[in-house]
Amino acid sequence: MPASCQLRDDPCRENISEMPCCSLLFEPTIRVRVLLPYSRFHESEADSIGLDYAAKAGFDPREAPAFWQRMSSTGGQPPEFLSTHPNPGSRIKALESQMSEAMAIYEKSQKIPTVAL
Repeated sequence: MPASCQLRDDPCRENISEMPCCSLLFEPTIRVRVLLPYSRFHESEADSIGLDYAAKAGFDPREAPAFWQRMSSTGGQPPEFLSTHPNPGSRIKALESQMSEAMAIYEKSQKIPTVAL
């Protein structure tokens, strides 16, 4: 094994990229299989929390899926498994599945008047 590929004595390396061969082999796999799904999870969680906060603040939660529909029309998104964010289609489905709860919150809130742009 080349000297640059040998693992050093410290098994708790903080930066895998310090090991050139390991970096080439494992970093892309770790990124796609571990880090990106975790990022998408946090983004989806933020969407859910944001939907509830918007409804509590009196904003119509039905606008959230419409917003992501407009975002998806811009095109150019990478495949979801290579992205740090859920694709707009996934976001729309998730938001629509939470809409009944968000609408119940919205109905109890003071409504914000909508303005056509």
